[in-house]
Amino acid sequence: MSTRNHKWGRSKLLLCDGATQVEYLHGWKGGASSCHRHHHKSSYFWVLSGRMSIHAGPLGHEEVLADLTPMESCEIPSGWWHRILFLEHSTAIEVYRINEGVFVSPIATLLSDIERSDIGVEPEHIPTSEGNGRP
Repeated sequence: MSTRNHKWGRSKLLLCDGATQVEYLHGWKGGASSCHRHHHKSSYFWVLSGRMSIHAGPLGHEEVLADLTPMESCEIPSGWWHRILFLEHSTAIEVYRINEGVFVSPIATLLSDIERSDIGVEPEHIPTSEGNGRP
C-alpha cells in the first residue's frame, strides 16, 4: 500500500474497499493536519502511541474535542471541521466510513472526499533517526 508524506508526518493506506478506508498515521511532535472536513464520510481515530489533540467545530472556532493517549479513541462525524495536533511523536489508526445513503462511487468518495481550509503545520524539528524522518 502507498505511503504519503504530509507537513505533519506521514500516512500509509492499509485498506480501501467499498465502504471503509484505514490509514496508519505517524505524526511528529508539533505538527498539525490541515483544518478540513469530509462531506460523505466520518473519521475514527485510535491512538497507538504518543499524544494527539483533536480540535473540531465551526470553521475558525474549533475547540478541543479530545486529547488522546494510547488506546484512546475519538469519532468525528462527517461535515465537522477538524484538525489533528500531534503533542508528541505519535502513531494512530484512522478509519473512514462512508455515510449510509451516499450514492456516489464509494472508492472515489473514500479517496477524495475532503475540503481543506489550510495546509497544516510542519513541526520545527523532523526526526531523522530510526527511520522516522522523511525519505
